Amino acid sequence: MHAPLTGIFLIAELTGGYSLLLPLMIVSVSSYLTIIIFEPHSIYGSRLAKEGKLLTHHTDHAVLTLMNLESVIDRDYMAVEAGTELGQIVNQVSRSRNRVLPVLDGAGTLLGEVDIVHIRKVLFRIELYHHFTAAQLMEEPVATLLDTAPMSSVMKTFERTGAEWLPVVDTSNHLKGYISRQRLYTLYRKMVHDMSED
Repeated sequence: MHAPLTGIFLIAELTGGYSLLLPLMIVSVSSYLTIIIFEPHSIYGSRLAKEGKLLTHHTDHAVLTLMNLESVIDRDYMAVEAGTELGQIVNQVSRSRNRVLPVLDGAGTLLGEVDIVHIRKVLFRIELYHHFTAAQLMEEPVATLLDTAPMSSVMKTFERTGAEWLPVVDTSNHLKGYISRQRLYTLYRKMVHDMSED
């Protein structure tokens, strides 16, 4: 239980052996120091710790535990299909807020991404509008995020890749939306600030 004082008082009260209080304290402290080596969480907190939902006195970890992946997913994205021609892609780019257009199949599965910056050499060449399709222009995303991933894993992925936007997919690789690094870090800093004030 990670509760040495509870053990001391409970046993002393049940047995009435107050004369053995000192040896009881030594045994209780020894057992407590032994168990924290093998199991850092009590029986009450171990399941929450395994699920990544245990709040601790560490502000950073507590904030990441409280953050919800669903609340930062941007579902307002413009998608194209693999057969979409460059001319139609340019039309989608003009209406999109993001620099990346996801390429999806009919079932909504993420096939790749068309990065506007990477295709800028052909983007405004009208004579090529019927020569290229999204399948030819798309690239693999630098990383994808599972919709069940803990926020600590999401933050580590952003740090590792240095990406500004990352796609969120379910276990079947169906696109759920995108997460913006800027939006994520803004929310994180706000929550850290609010928690520090409390």
